[in-house]
Amino acid sequence: MNSVLNALTTPISVLGFSVYQLILFLLTLLIGILAVKVAARLIRKFLEKANAPPLITGLLTSMARGLGYIVVVITALPLIGVNTSTAGLGLSAIVGLILGFGLQDTWANMAASVWLAVTRPFDKGEYVEVSRYSGIISGVGLTTTTLKTFDNVVITIPNKKVWGGGSRG
Repeated sequence: MNSVLNALTTPISVLGFSVYQLILFLLTLLIGILAVKVAARLIRKFLEKANAPPLITGLLTSMARGLGYIVVVITALPLIGVNTSTAGLGLSAIVGLILGFGLQDTWANMAASVWLAVTRPFDKGEYVEVSRYSGIISGVGLTTTTLKTFDNVVITIPNKKVWGGGSRG
């Protein structure tokens, strides 16, 4: 029994963590992901009962899910020896800054989705003309808006283009 326990808790030299730590890490990820999914479902149900518009409900649920997954990963990483202390967070801030410049369009689309959710220039199911396309709004995500044209073609448009120019039909 001791040899099995030793084998499970002894760090693997190539990886730097033990099988026990890996199992604990994977279980934490699994439980965390399930918890995030349940929380997102509860948030969606709460917003639907509060009669929030479907676009806002979808956006807030997506944002909560994304933040939840980030918290789960940051919580689980120390279990396999990854340092998420202030030094680790400082390094991640630098990486975040570098990625921020590389993901400017994504950030612009996310900011536009917030403005679309706040100002609500249209609702799901409305006819709009946006960025040379026209159709019925079928959804607004964190970075894109989806239209369905009258000939049943689904078109995905970046939110910054939707925010920048469009009109209701």
